[in-house]
Amino acid sequence: MENFINLIEKFINTSKVTLQTKDRHQKNMKDFLIYLSKKVKQNPEQINLLRIFLLKDTSGRTIKLVDLIDDYFFSNDQNGYSWLLNKRKTLSSFFQFLNRNYNFPNLMEYSQFNIKDYKPEPVEVRILSKHEIIKFTHYVVRDSNSLDRDLLLFSLLLSTGCRIYELLHLKVRDISVDQKGIKIWMSKVNRERYVPLIDGMCEVLMEFCKYHNLNDGDYVFFTDNHENLKLPDVRKLLNSYLNKAGIKPVKVHSFRHTFATLMYEAGCSPSTIQQMLGHKNIATTMKYIHPHYSRNANIKIRETDETLKLLEELIK
Repeated sequence: MENFINLIEKFINTSKVTLQTKDRHQKNMKDFLIYLSKKVKQNPEQINLLRIFLLKDTSGRTIKLVDLIDDYFFSNDQNGYSWLLNKRKTLSSFFQFLNRNYNFPNLMEYSQFNIKDYKPEPVEVRILSKHEIIKFTHYVVRDSNSLDRDLLLFSLLLSTGCRIYELLHLKVRDISVDQKGIKIWMSKVNRERYVPLIDGMCEVLMEFCKYHNLNDGDYVFFTDNHENLKLPDVRKLLNSYLNKAGIKPVKVHSFRHTFATLMYEAGCSPSTIQQMLGHKNIATTMKYIHPHYSRNANIKIRETDETLKLLEELIK
């Protein structure tokens, strides 16, 4: 069997996942390699899994590689559930690769570390009410330094239910004016899905791309420095507008829950919402629907008229 570094390289190169996932695997495997190097007191280039499958400590006691894997997780449990889950997914994929290609035991099947023990209790997601959506939009229109980009991004989040990383990876060539929708790559299930857009949105998207001289292979959303817009950038924008509007904090993912709830309140069936969200299981979709939120019926919202006036002035 080849040395560990070569195996990592082959694992990364042959993995049929997105570039983002490959980068994550690369980072995680490097971290695990450094840990192994310290434990077996060898340079990373010297590590061979067959040689360290069974080790002897200073007292002559046998140490199994699977015990080192468990120690890796237990010694890092202070990093929290997300960190542990991220590393575990990579190592599981790596040892599955070894098992398929080298008949090496899938050591993750023998691990005593149970990730479920570290899973936090679910926190209820807060969604935006109709009143808050209008207030939020008002402050986007009033204060944005990149109005067309910000208004387009948050409008798509609210009107499609797309995951934020799906929109941040949207390219010009994924927009179909003929089909009035966009093509989304879902890395979670390793397949594409088609997302329909509200009337006129495709044309707005194409005008945006044309105005900013974007090519087919370019990402639609970018920063003022013409770099790809990242999740931390979106979080910063969201928090800024929420603070200015005096709206209680919500996460970017809350827009996806808000979309599902508004669709349900408008009479859309859960099965249709499931298809639009790209969920495999209807039970998952039902967790996104919050039917008992405040509907704000018959409430006069001052920001509605102000926002329309601001938009009219900008259009002129």
